[in-house]
Amino acid sequence: FTLEKAKLVQTHKQKIAQEFARKEQQVQTDKKIAHSHEITRSRIAILRAREESVQKVLDKATQELEKLSKSPEYKNLLVELILQALTKLAGEPEVTIQCREEDREIAAEAVEIAKSTCEKEGRAVTLVLDLKNYLAPSREKAGPKTLRTCAGG
Repeated sequence: FTLEKAKLVQTHKQKIAQEFARKEQQVQTDKKIAHSHEITRSRIAILRAREESVQKVLDKATQELEKLSKSPEYKNLLVELILQALTKLAGEPEVTIQCREEDREIAAEAVEIAKSTCEKEGRAVTLVLDLKNYLAPSREKAGPKTLRTCAGG
């Protein structure tokens, strides 16, 4: 009877030890899962903060560009951009320039200045201002419900 009792006690001890080991393993797994979830939440928070920062920078740049397009320096910027484009397109006999409809007068002046600069430098190129196909208007002209584009809207 004592032997059987000892065997029964021993088997129950082993079962309890196995159950304890299984539960301990489960607790470890749960801890790892919780840790993984916490890391994921942290990464998502960092990505959201980064996205908000990028959006703020983008909004600020958009505002600054809108201010620039209304400033007197805008024509000089257009001239410089046209000359830079002509440098990239060196060897092209004719270059067509597109602008926003609201900028057509300033763009025409900028094209004339760029033409005279090219003539002074001895570059033979014909500049044509496209008055049929305009770029997207500024958000101020297009309205609040328009989509943003890289071309000005």
